[in-house]
Amino acid sequence: MFYKRFKEYGVKQESLSSCYAMAETTFAVTQTPPDKEAKILYVKKQSIAKGVIELNGNDENSRTCVSSGKTIDGCKVRIVDDKENDLPESYVGEIVISSVSLFDGYRNYPEKTAIALKDGWYYSGDYGFCLNGEYYVIGRKKDIIIVAGNNVYPEDVEDLVNHVEGVIPGRVVAFGEDDEDLGSEQISVVAETKISDEAEHKKLKLEIIKACMVYDFNIKKVYLVPPRWMIKSSAGKPSRKANRERLVDKREIIKWS
Repeated sequence: MFYKRFKEYGVKQESLSSCYAMAETTFAVTQTPPDKEAKILYVKKQSIAKGVIELNGNDENSRTCVSSGKTIDGCKVRIVDDKENDLPESYVGEIVISSVSLFDGYRNYPEKTAIALKDGWYYSGDYGFCLNGEYYVIGRKKDIIIVAGNNVYPEDVEDLVNHVEGVIPGRVVAFGEDDEDLGSEQISVVAETKISDEAEHKKLKLEIIKACMVYDFNIKKVYLVPPRWMIKSSAGKPSRKANRERLVDKREIIKWS
């Protein structure tokens, strides 16, 4: 978006770079080389769900993954499974970091520190993979929806729903709701729309479910909400956690004016 907006003013694609950074490591862990475009991979969505990366063409069955580059001096990165075993390249797991500038804990929060810091390694809670020495970040561990043992990334569901006519683009979140009968999570979607007619709501919900079924995502519940209803995160995006709490935990009634 930035490049398309400013290329007519002389901005070059290779002048843009990407990095993987956070406060806990005093900013950067990885960085793309200067004056080179960040690598882009088109990965089969189904392979990401299975945890093994398979490259694909740029089509609707693919997710676009942009490289965050290679580790910078003084940093080490591992990709680990749920048992904290190291994974080889092309396998999806949690990103774990060692850095000369690593923090020593969260202030007045020993419980969180004990979870995040283990033997000098920071467990980021981010999911990603390494390919040819470059790292790709694809999501947050806590956001993954586990449906019948399969990992579903909310970003993939949200991308499909964003393209459904009647949904306000960029105003969609997907999350998991526990289903006691199935003993598993089920996928729920919240989408903002300008449509207020109840009959039209039913049609829109059906269109959302159908759009996701094409890619084997079975949506259990669709919550339609009016414009500007959703709470944003500190990053300015609709918050999955906060909006899930409103609808599932607090059972807030959706009001249409």
